[in-house]
Amino acid sequence: MSESVLESARSMLADLISLGQTRFELFSVELREELARIATLLIGGLAALILGILGIDHDETNVRVYPRYTAFDLYLAEQSGLLDLSDAQRLEDLESHIALNPELGSQEDLEDGDGDY
Repeated sequence: MSESVLESARSMLADLISLGQTRFELFSVELREELARIATLLIGGLAALILGILGIDHDETNVRVYPRYTAFDLYLAEQSGLLDLSDAQRLEDLESHIALNPELGSQEDLEDGDGDY
């Protein structure tokens, strides 16, 4: 009887070791796949960054980047505490926004005195 119990314990220990080895192999395969995915993302991001820089700085391209923030972007940045705009900066942006969008101006600006519709 004791030999059957001992044999059972050996068998169970062998099965546990086999299960642990299988789990470790699965973990190592998943780790390699994750590292390959991260490497691919880094290489792709670096390639996009380099191509973007070459495209922006190249003289023969028509693409130029001029960062322009709308009044709403600046308002949100100021409300979140990222910026501290002075009154002059707020008015300057508002005037440029109205200049780009004349329909936002007052009716007095639009009237030219004709009165014709």
